[in-house]
Amino acid sequence: MDKIEIECCHCNVYVSLIKFSQEVTIMHIEPYMEQIRRCHLFDHIATEDLMRMLSCIGCKVITYAPKTYILDEEDTIEDVGVLLSGHINMVSEDIYGHRTTLVRMGPNELFGESFALSGSKRSTVSFMTNEPCIVLYIPLQKVLHICSNSCPFHHQLIENMFYTLSMKNQQLIEKSAIISKPTLQDKIWTYLNLEAERQQKIYFEIPLNRNELADYLCANQSALTRELKHMKEKGLIDFDKNTFHLFKERKQ
Repeated sequence: MDKIEIECCHCNVYVSLIKFSQEVTIMHIEPYMEQIRRCHLFDHIATEDLMRMLSCIGCKVITYAPKTYILDEEDTIEDVGVLLSGHINMVSEDIYGHRTTLVRMGPNELFGESFALSGSKRSTVSFMTNEPCIVLYIPLQKVLHICSNSCPFHHQLIENMFYTLSMKNQQLIEKSAIISKPTLQDKIWTYLNLEAERQQKIYFEIPLNRNELADYLCANQSALTRELKHMKEKGLIDFDKNTFHLFKERKQ
């Protein structure tokens, strides 16, 4: 993969240019402080301290066009990405080009941290945008190695990062529990139940379209469509596009 070097804020920033063209724009951090503040990674850190810290450790903001590979398999990852807006999918592709969506991520979520923390720093998956996205990149090594000032907010950032990583681990455990179900109906029912519980609503909207849901459940899209129709006919669920309603008892 080709690289270009861009001079930004007195430091060199390397941006991967993905094949088939990719719209990438380096942005100043200040206009995005409102979005950055919403991220739990920066909880309990004053805005003034946060701006100083982001500048000190060399963070950068990059915008991406829809359907863009932010990171590809085998890329070397040294920064943690924080999604400020938009949605991205963590995907895996086999040698035949079959793509599986492992995780869908939204605003304020982290990505790439597991690979940045690994010995090889090489990604085994790809990250692809679904829509225009804005990403804050944080150099992980500068986060883990506290500066000589040993600032309290730096310690807070490390604590927040470990908390965020634990939450992501729970998401992966949740998906493992879903896709380990023996039948497609079991997978759908478990996924929808978890979404209903998470949103605390009788009628709730799922964040995935049918193709993305099929990928997430490791299922064929046609089979998913048939099973949803079958579950609706049996009185298990009702739905209109992405809005679902589960009935209290699952009829066998």
